[in-house]
Amino acid sequence: MEKYPENAGFIEYVLLLLGRRKRIRVTGASMLPGLNDGDELFMDPYAYVDTLPEEGDIVVAWHPRQADLKIIKRVSLVLDNGYWLVGDNPAESSDSSKYGPFALKRILGKITSRA
Repeated sequence: MEKYPENAGFIEYVLLLLGRRKRIRVTGASMLPGLNDGDELFMDPYAYVDTLPEEGDIVVAWHPRQADLKIIKRVSLVLDNGYWLVGDNPAESSDSSKYGPFALKRILGKITSRA
């Protein structure tokens, strides 16, 4: 069973006010059933400064073909040449199965909680 973010607590809102979290909205159906279109999430843009993404992390990344589009995906595999990012709803997902591994520099942060 896939793990999804819990509702944000007080600390997450404090971190948002301090600029240590960013708010992001889910668009589309690629992360169903756990994340729905319109869900508000908090992202830690500093999560991977001192550590690396791990399998199971839900991350925000730049889309490989649309420079200004952010996507929310799950780290499925950690590879030598990047990260295999997938949607939890493969029928609706544009992910590594189409574009291949994502380099760390394309990953913007880790989802920490629901807003």
